[in-house]
Amino acid sequence: MLEIQKKLSTPFLILLALPVTAMGLGLSMQNAVLTWVLITEYNLSPKDVGIVWSVGPIAAIFGTIIIGALSDKTWFIGGRRKPYIIVGGICTALAYFALPNIGFIAQSIGVFTILATAIAVSLFIDLSINTSFNPTRSLVADVTPIGKKRAQAFLWAQTISGAVTGISLAIGALFGNYILIYAGAIAIVFMMIVPILFIKEPRQLQLKDTRSKVTFSLTETILIIRPLWGLGIYAIYAMVLNFADLPTVIWLEVLIIIIAFYFLFETAFRHSNSKVSNNIFQFQRNLAANSVNWFGPFTIFIFLVALLKYRMPELDDKSLGSINNWALFIFNGVAIFLPMLVLNRFVEKYGSLATHIGALWTMVAALILLYFFGYNSYVIWGIMLLAGIAWSSMITLPFALYSQFADPHRMGYFTGVYNLSMIFAGLITSLRFGEFMENAENKGLIYLIAAGMVFLSIVFWSRLKSSIASKTSPS
Repeated sequence: MLEIQKKLSTPFLILLALPVTAMGLGLSMQNAVLTWVLITEYNLSPKDVGIVWSVGPIAAIFGTIIIGALSDKTWFIGGRRKPYIIVGGICTALAYFALPNIGFIAQSIGVFTILATAIAVSLFIDLSINTSFNPTRSLVADVTPIGKKRAQAFLWAQTISGAVTGISLAIGALFGNYILIYAGAIAIVFMMIVPILFIKEPRQLQLKDTRSKVTFSLTETILIIRPLWGLGIYAIYAMVLNFADLPTVIWLEVLIIIIAFYFLFETAFRHSNSKVSNNIFQFQRNLAANSVNWFGPFTIFIFLVALLKYRMPELDDKSLGSINNWALFIFNGVAIFLPMLVLNRFVEKYGSLATHIGALWTMVAALILLYFFGYNSYVIWGIMLLAGIAWSSMITLPFALYSQFADPHRMGYFTGVYNLSMIFAGLITSLRFGEFMENAENKGLIYLIAAGMVFLSIVFWSRLKSSIASKTSPS
């Protein structure tokens, strides 16, 4: 074990942050280049772009839970998280090398269409990222004690991840997305593999909580995600509709939406649930609130390029990619400094829950402004600055809010379950919002819908048990 790991010094915390940063870079690259490649290089419609984006959340529905649970019990080549981090890092890099060559791959195989090949490459990217996503975060918890050092480790991870993401988006804006793709793929391999060679994982975890013996149970998982049942049904309906190329059944879709809202509202406004423990009930309220606030950033990530192309038809492909990259650079750039410099102070004074709710109001405002005034690149960049405040909170504070109710013995499993709240939102956004945007005369209407969903999340977050949540700090 390195001396810096024994002392848990700042250099070790920075080293520990690099695998988390690599996964953050992988996700930000996907947000920045996937839609751009599909629209500018292969001229796919918003509906087809939504279909390509949907395969990732489909793969992650149980992938993150299973990988998280498996890594809790694995020991191979000197670590429980190491095998997943190494394999996921290499595969993520290979997947990004394939992305700019979708046309070549489709032509070489001679069987698949461009759309089918794009779906396969997108699936490869998401499977690779999901292999390492939970293990990189679980590794931080494994090698740091509960308390200040663990909080510092996560804060360093977010700060470094935000900085690297910002630099990568600037590279894409200045030198083009293809440079970003290839340089980013190399950086991901380096940050995933090199640090893990110097980090020693404990063979036996120091766990005081031994409440749970089961690592993964499908029945338990289905019961825990009760607030998401309606969203899950809607996601399945959307997948069947799009992949089978069936016409929309209006009455059925309205019924499913009503069911989805029923389970969300029922969880948020029910005072207690005698069938589950209070911790699980509060965890379910977290799921309900977190699921709907993700409609905001997903709408920005997936459809901003399409909105720019619709509202600024005079732009060429390079300019379109540059404006989008600078927008995402600003959006993510705020998250580099805000968590430690600003949000932490608000948390100390008002608590994590109140701080998160306040930040989400900026996302509501940004989405409304984007609908009414998003016709100029400078205006859009200014709006992204505002939206970045909410984004800074969304990628830091929810962990502090949900982890207090999760069994620490099975943090990898509960982190995977929590990811479902984002996955269902991503599926619905990519599949239904994409078709709506393609058919609507006013392409910006999806941003008003997204604003309404984020507002609803504020209502749900307000129902969360605040007496405990107010004591947490961002991690």
